[in-house]
Amino acid sequence: DTFDIHAGGKDMFGLDWVYVDVAGGSMSEGHFFDDANDWKDYVKMPDIDAWDWAACARENPVDPRFPCFMSFANGFWFERLISFMDFMPAAMALIDDDQIEAVRELFDAMTDLGCRLVDKFCEYFPMVDILEVHDDWGAQKDLMFSPDLWREIIYPHFKKVVDHVHARGCLCSLHSDGCVMKVADGLVDLGLDVVHPWQESAGMSYDLYLDKYADSFAIMGGVCVQTAIGILPRDQLEAEIRRVFKTLRGKRWIACTSHFVQDHCSMEDLEFAYDLIYKLARE
Repeated sequence: DTFDIHAGGKDMFGLDWVYVDVAGGSMSEGHFFDDANDWKDYVKMPDIDAWDWAACARENPVDPRFPCFMSFANGFWFERLISFMDFMPAAMALIDDDQIEAVRELFDAMTDLGCRLVDKFCEYFPMVDILEVHDDWGAQKDLMFSPDLWREIIYPHFKKVVDHVHARGCLCSLHSDGCVMKVADGLVDLGLDVVHPWQESAGMSYDLYLDKYADSFAIMGGVCVQTAIGILPRDQLEAEIRRVFKTLRGKRWIACTSHFVQDHCSMEDLEFAYDLIYKLARE
């Protein structure tokens, strides 16, 4: 059967997701609970041992001639809390003294699940080079919570996953949209190998990355779906890609789109962009 990205469906927790055109992706439909203290009554950790991993590996062979980059969880901590509660209740739970211990317990359970998923992927896809974790923390201009709260609530859980990925012999990547500049030093402390995207359109300077962070982790992105591809006319798109290449070529940079390819990005523009990237990378 052909996979239909627009169809939606249930996730591994049984939560329904629907494709939303204006968002260019799926969003959870409804939520499980309003108070984080109730999470154990609604959230059942999936039995990943019951999944047919061997069949999945057979049906999705990886060409060993190429690096293997695998995104294995979309939302472990804050994003997952949002899907369970909706945005405003999730944000409030992070700063509510009556809910914060329950949030920690939920994040502990999600972290344990994450480490077990790492083990499964490394067992059945031993050719994997990079495992990527998704957890969006940034809005367009700033974090969605304070750096101190991130350090207290997110960091210790994410650190366990990063260390576990490394212990299994893989590199670890973070995908977090928006401006995460205020926790960039924390990304170094996490020991991350790759950050996607280092979002210039959200105020994250490439020059600052090169000056302060290039010795610590690589970045992915550079072809912005918010400001460039699918938006700029072809001559301006070329100029933009050349500008980014002039800054980042030869540095610790993986050229790709800043986010998932959106509906406004035509195949013609994508082919043009990647043909140009291929050419510039070999000059």
